[in-house]
Amino acid sequence: MTESKNLFKLEALGIFIASALVLSMGLYHHEFIGFETRFALFAQDMMQHGMSWFPLLFNQPYPDYPVTGTLLIYLFSLPFGHVTFFSANLPYVMTAATTLLVTYLIGAIYSRRWGLYAVVLQLMTWQFFHAARSLGLDLYPTLATVLCFYLVLSAQVYQRPKRLWFLPLCLLFGFAFRGPIGLIIPAAVVFSFYLLMRQWRKLIIFSCYAAILLVAAEAVLYLLAYLQGGMAFVHDVWVMQVSGRLGNNDRHIFYYFTNAIPNFSVSYILAIATVIALAKQLWRQQLWRRPLLDEIKFISLLLGWILIIMLGMTLALSKWLRYILPIVPALSLIAAYPFVHQHKQQGLELVRNVFNFICYSLPFAGVALLAVASKYGQMYGVNLIENLNIHGLWVTLLLGCLAAFCIAKFLKTKPIKQQTAILLLGFMMFVTATVLVVEPLVYQHNLTTPFVQRVEGLLKPQQKLVFYQIGPDGLAINFAVNSRQHYAVDFVNEPKQALAYPQAAIFVTKQKIYLRDKPHFMHRSQVVAKGKLGHKPAIAFVMMGPTK
Repeated sequence: MTESKNLFKLEALGIFIASALVLSMGLYHHEFIGFETRFALFAQDMMQHGMSWFPLLFNQPYPDYPVTGTLLIYLFSLPFGHVTFFSANLPYVMTAATTLLVTYLIGAIYSRRWGLYAVVLQLMTWQFFHAARSLGLDLYPTLATVLCFYLVLSAQVYQRPKRLWFLPLCLLFGFAFRGPIGLIIPAAVVFSFYLLMRQWRKLIIFSCYAAILLVAAEAVLYLLAYLQGGMAFVHDVWVMQVSGRLGNNDRHIFYYFTNAIPNFSVSYILAIATVIALAKQLWRQQLWRRPLLDEIKFISLLLGWILIIMLGMTLALSKWLRYILPIVPALSLIAAYPFVHQHKQQGLELVRNVFNFICYSLPFAGVALLAVASKYGQMYGVNLIENLNIHGLWVTLLLGCLAAFCIAKFLKTKPIKQQTAILLLGFMMFVTATVLVVEPLVYQHNLTTPFVQRVEGLLKPQQKLVFYQIGPDGLAINFAVNSRQHYAVDFVNEPKQALAYPQAAIFVTKQKIYLRDKPHFMHRSQVVAKGKLGHKPAIAFVMMGPTK
């Protein structure tokens, strides 16, 4: 028994360390792009101006997020002396690795292989992998959610009710990093657990103290907002974190269910296929009477976890896929079920065989695609694989082909080891495609630093940097976060405002805006630099003479 426990602890520690290493691979050389830029700029402002109750954006408090996430980036960046892409991502990598560890612990209640396979499939889920490598703030409510589910499940399985005392801490953890949504999502998952278990007393008690916690945490949040910026800022916080999220945007009602297919694959597709294969068993009457360790009952609890989040977000909130990131651990645990046992049930066997075939085929398909891309580039003079690590790709794909051959030949009589090896092969190909192909292409498409450096080379000490029809919460963040210095910037929206500036100013705007408004500048504007802000073509220009 002691040896088994030690092996279990080693597996758990190995999962955490291996996950952290994989998720942090290749992060040291990136610049900040996309949605992650604002969080990096928050931390840079904190490094320059010190701590505050809310993150600062161009010296103004930003109401949409608590300061906790910024504070972690700041603390992890202190040893480096400044905010780097690697230091900014470290808190998120650690959070994601901890989430994977807890996912393993949940699956291991039923089978250690179930937990291990769920971890592999969770890492193969694009939205989760991407969030861990791009400052995905919704990783914090994801961790709070998976911790809450583990506590309520393990408290009953192991007969340790004192574990429930940690539930309020997990809820407050989610709130501290994500505001109200960070508490409501994990609370909803615990609510669904007690509802499906028909434990009415626990359901009522938990609902009451979760509501009290939400009210108390909101009161503290608004007090801090008042201390930061007065009643006007309290209103901004209310709008950004509560009322502004309550109305639907222009996305259709099935947005989460349809758009999750590409973004939450492979777990989402496998989970759907598994639920379809188990539909009759899941709909069996009096499911709550079955033993807690019954696997079908466990899947029904995971399904409740997923549905209460997706339906709740569909009905109550504006729709962004990152909001439903907390469903990923549950998706992965359901998706792993067909691989845990060598089921003879026709539907599960079909799911397993199709996925295994795809995993076998991936390295060979990758070699073929890379060869075609290289050949096409030579024939037509078009470099389709520019900016990619071609040597690394060839080596990884050929190793994948060799691994697929060895799995098929030498593990044929060992189905459990063969299944584990197949999943790891699929994971290897997913990481290869993501880290060596997708991320470099996205990175190159959104590269901002060359344009920023050109503009910085033109800026003189007495000149002012002005963003023309670019708001402080827009592409100006892309520029500022990749600057080597901190500038006093200004924002203007009208041509007459630009004309009123002295000659010693450099204006930055999007190329299409400059071309549209150029006639209004009375032939006084002169372009001094071109490039990109994010993926948008950008222009830097100056005014050549005084207004008359």
